[in-house]
Amino acid sequence: MTCKGLAEQKKNHPPVGAISENKLCQELCGQDVSSQLACHTFHLNKPTVFTLNNGHKKVIKSVISTEDREEAVDEPDEASEVYWNKKSGEQYFPTREELQSMAITYASNFIGHNINKDSISKLMDENNLYKTGTEIVDSYYAVEYLTPLTENAMRPFSLTWRERLWKGLDILRYIRKLETIYTEHIHLCDIKHSHFGWNKSGNVMFLDLDSVLPENALLKIMENTPSCSEDEDCSYFDCKGRCHLRTSKCELERVNTNLQVVCDKVFLGNTDSVISLYGLLVSYEGNEELSEALELCKTNKGMTVDGMLDVLIRASNHLLY
Repeated sequence: MTCKGLAEQKKNHPPVGAISENKLCQELCGQDVSSQLACHTFHLNKPTVFTLNNGHKKVIKSVISTEDREEAVDEPDEASEVYWNKKSGEQYFPTREELQSMAITYASNFIGHNINKDSISKLMDENNLYKTGTEIVDSYYAVEYLTPLTENAMRPFSLTWRERLWKGLDILRYIRKLETIYTEHIHLCDIKHSHFGWNKSGNVMFLDLDSVLPENALLKIMENTPSCSEDEDCSYFDCKGRCHLRTSKCELERVNTNLQVVCDKVFLGNTDSVISLYGLLVSYEGNEELSEALELCKTNKGMTVDGMLDVLIRASNHLLY
C-alpha cells in the first residue's frame, strides 16, 4: 500500500482492524517521519536499511525486487521442477527436502517471520539467538532494534574496560550456545563487530542471518564446488575450507571455528583489508594471560569457548580487587 492509498483509506473511514493491520505503513507515511530516520550504510544485498525511531526503535529493511535479482536459468521441460546451474555448467535439481529447507531459510533470513518448522525457527523462538520480524508492508519489513557492539569499529570504544570484558563474555556464551543447543553446529560465516547486538533484556543476538548456516548446509556448499586449486575456493566468507590438491576437491570440513573468527576479528580487531579496526579486548588494561589466550585462540582450533570464558572471567574478577 502506498502513502496515498493509506490516506484514501483513512478518508473513507475504514474499520479499525484494517487500520491496525497497516501500522507500519502509517508510521512510514507520517508527516515528520524524515526526522525519525537514521540510514544504515554498507548493506550490499538489501536496497534499503534504516532505523525508525518514533518512541520505539525498530530497524526497517527491504528485499531486492524481482527485476533486480539474478536472472533465472531457462525453465526445464517439466514446469513443476526447479533447478540451477553449478559452476561446471551441470544442471542440479534439488530434492524436495532441500527445496523446503531453502524456502524456510529464505523466509527466516529475509522476511523475518517465525516459521513453525525446522531448527532455525526453534533457535529463533526458544533461544533468543537472532532478532525476529514484527511487521511487513509491501517489500519492507521491520525487525526489533538491537544495540550494536559499536557504531563504528574504526573508532575507539566508548565502553569502560570492565564493560568490554562483559560484552566479550556475552559473545562467548552466545558462541557456546551455537555449539550445544542443537544436534549440529551452527556456523556464523560473516562475523563483524556490527553483527552482534543486545536487546532490551540484555541478551546478545546476531543481527545478520544471511550467512548463518547449519553444518549440513555449509558442507553442501563445499561438496557442490566442482573443483578447487586453492583453499579459498572452498571457503564461504569466514568459514574457511581446505582444497585437497591431489584430487582438486574440497575437503568436507571447516578448518576454523566461530570462536577463532570472533577472537581474531572482534576481540583483536584483525582484518584482511587495509582498514584498521579496534579490538574489543585490546587495551593497556588487559593482562598478559588475556593477550596470550587471544593470540592462541585466533590460530588454534583446539581452544575451547570454556577456556576463553575462564580467562575473561579471571580478568573481570581481577578488577574487583
